[in-house]
Amino acid sequence: MVWKDRTNGDVTAVARNGKHLLLGGHFSKIRGHQRTMLARVRASNGAVERRRAHTSGPRYPGVLDIVIAGRKVFLGGAFDDIARQAHLAVIAP
Repeated sequence: MVWKDRTNGDVTAVARNGKHLLLGGHFSKIRGHQRTMLARVRASNGAVERRRAHTSGPRYPGVLDIVIAGRKVFLGGAFDDIARQAHLAVIAP
């Protein structure tokens, strides 16, 4: 399956968590939904999930890597604030 979606910036990191994909990058919108640097979408159809982490600050260069380990998601990059953490954030999937 080829999956394409529109963002207003690049997606630079992708990780699969069960039926969902976590997308990171330097975007602020995906499919018209406000999601700055991080979005959770359904892997089957790309539908944007309502749940989102708190993000603020400049979106560039944003999230550069996503690693899922058990019940934690590690986000790395050059961001000022994701879940009130800078450069390395740990959030729940």
